[in-house]
Amino acid sequence: MKESTKNIETILGPITYVNESVIFLLINKEMNIDKEDGVNFRNMILSLFQDQKFSIIVDARNFTGNASMDMIQYFTNDEKFNAQCENQAIIQNSLSIKLIANFYIKFVSKPVVAKLFTDYESALEWMLKN
Repeated sequence: MKESTKNIETILGPITYVNESVIFLLINKEMNIDKEDGVNFRNMILSLFQDQKFSIIVDARNFTGNASMDMIQYFTNDEKFNAQCENQAIIQNSLSIKLIANFYIKFVSKPVVAKLFTDYESALEWMLKN
């Protein structure tokens, strides 16, 4: 991954700016993500970008925790987040994360384009093309 001068710790894990409109999130390994965590993350991301459009690459390859259904539903129905977030690339390498991510992608707001990947390079290439 490219070195960035801007790194920020969040409740879900560290984010790194790939460029001015794309961020990379490395999800904390053993975190159990509930709705409150999701709301806090959402608010922090929206405060970083104000009204600017952005895209996010989420690396869940080492994630062994749990993501609550309430949190997933919150993100799939959040109009402001989905209006600003143009693309989401989810990097995964396990069946359990793939099932959760596919469920999320199926119900995410239609303006958001979300796709699964198994490696960072492919996710980044797709993200930069979109």
